[in-house]
Amino acid sequence: HPLGNPLISPSKSSSMLTSSVIFASSAERCVDTAHFMGMPEPVVLESIYEATIEKGCREAFEKIGYAPLSDYLSDNHEPCLRAAAHHVLDDIAEKIRNSEEQYGTITVVGHAIHLAMMALVLSESSGLGGGDVECITERLHGEAEAFLITAYGARTLINHSSSSSSAGDAKAS
Repeated sequence: HPLGNPLISPSKSSSMLTSSVIFASSAERCVDTAHFMGMPEPVVLESIYEATIEKGCREAFEKIGYAPLSDYLSDNHEPCLRAAAHHVLDDIAEKIRNSEEQYGTITVVGHAIHLAMMALVLSESSGLGGGDVECITERLHGEAEAFLITAYGARTLINHSSSSSSAGDAKAS
């Protein structure tokens, strides 16, 4: 893939990678999405759904609704969203560490604003900035859309039937 693999440094050989995994929220629509993506048995993580109801997160969503991450950040909801993102990412990292597999691609199927915050945290930890962060923070996340985080940058993979639009869009191919 021209953008590289988000989970290995460019110097590591992709021949070391043996499989892919999809971590999904326990919400039925998320598990269905994982099945649609060809994963008959996704790894269901309660923490992905629980992030939506962590202290402050549910209230933030009820107040703001579906909106770009920047709306949440400017309304002082970053601490609760960031804590929830770290909780989920820590859970995913633990599952990966305890697995016998070496995953080449890790997909997370979850909930709009929380996926954006997880993408932002991963981008920050990768040292990305500028337009890479803007494509995450300014995008109104639509149905069946995703963020691709790699060693080379962050992009939004958009669903062209979705009505949302913003900076940093890249057509999924």
